[in-house]
Amino acid sequence: MSPQEQQRQDEIDRMNDEKARQRQQEASPSKPQAKAAIHTKTILVFQDRHTEEVQNYAIVGQLLWVFDESQSKKIRVTDLDVPATTKANEDRGVDFQLPVRTSGQVTPQGTEAEPSRTKTLASDGVGRS
Repeated sequence: MSPQEQQRQDEIDRMNDEKARQRQQEASPSKPQAKAAIHTKTILVFQDRHTEEVQNYAIVGQLLWVFDESQSKKIRVTDLDVPATTKANEDRGVDFQLPVRTSGQVTPQGTEAEPSRTKTLASDGVGRS
């Protein structure tokens, strides 16, 4: 067999293999597409030790606003056990941080804070100032 004939035969074999794969895919039931991104919920640990999982929220001043498809609600930051909330989320690979506040004021963690900022967290748990 000449090199040109071998090249043609290789191409025919490749095309036959591809057609066989296509037939097999058409015959087998399709699998659902995996989600492009998995959104991990944030755990809120309250002073009374009950927990709540939230996905979309924003922290404005001393209020944490929780948003879902049908409603929004506000939670006072002072109602949260901030160190326990931070730890619970850290254990799951979720970053939970309170924005710092006006100089001279004390955050719930007991540290002196800097000028006020608002932090909004998207459903993917990434903070955006």
